[in-house]
Formats: sequence, C-alpha cells, structure tokens
Amino acid sequence: DESAAPQSSPLTADDSLALTQDAIKTNINSKNYSGLSAYMANNVEVKLMSTDCCGPKTKEEVIGQMSYVDEGAPFDFDQTLPTIKTLKTKNPRLTNTFIGISKNKEHLIAFSINTDFKITAVEMSVTWKLYNQ
Repeated sequence: DESAAPQSSPLTADDSLALTQDAIKTNINSKNYSGLSAYMANNVEVKLMSTDCCGPKTKEEVIGQMSYVDEGAPFDFDQTLPTIKTLKTKNPRLTNTFIGISKNKEHLIAFSINTDFKITAVEMSVTWKLYNQ
C-alpha cells in the first residue's frame, strides 16, 4: 500500500547536535537541570572557573553543580554573538564548546558535546570576563 505513512529518515549528525543544543538551551533557561540527564555521558568533567572544583562527576552530581549559574539565567546561546566568538577564539579550551552567556549578568556556561551527541564536560563561571578577551 503506497499510502502508508512515510518512513522517517534517520537523524543527521547536524539534527542530533541541534537536538542536544536545544535541550541545553531549554533546560538551562528553565533551570530544569535534571532535564539534561538524558543528554549527558555517564561521567562529565565539571570545571567551576576560579575554584578548585571539580573533575569527573556523575550525572546527578553535575545536575547539583549547575545551580552555580542560577543567577545568570536566562542565557543567550547564540554562537554568533561577538562575545561568544571572541571567547572561543582566545580560549582554546572553549573553542569547540556550546557556550551560553547571561543576558542580564556575566555568568557563562559552556558544554562539550561528543560525537555521540552527549555532554561530556560543563564549565561554569560567574563572569565570562575571567577568560581571555
């Protein structure tokens, strides 16, 4: 029967990356950090800028750490923003990350996403001005 529902094509890498990035935007801006659990690798490297914290963490521990940037919400994840482009250019550690910067303060959150489209690292700061500019 030719009138059967069309076969859905598998997601492309770009589609899969966009899904992970959309989940990050939505869940970070709603402070629903546990909503990111499904998008995380089993162990996630966490760095809080200007602290000794943290290293490898479980999903649950990462979710708990994300309150570090609560005051910064909402975040702008537009990777074409001049500030984000400069941060990526002048800070090699951030080059391949998905960065959000606070719309009303200076907080930064940056996500590393692997080839399986899972979050493998999260870096947070109370101000993006701590980075090279």
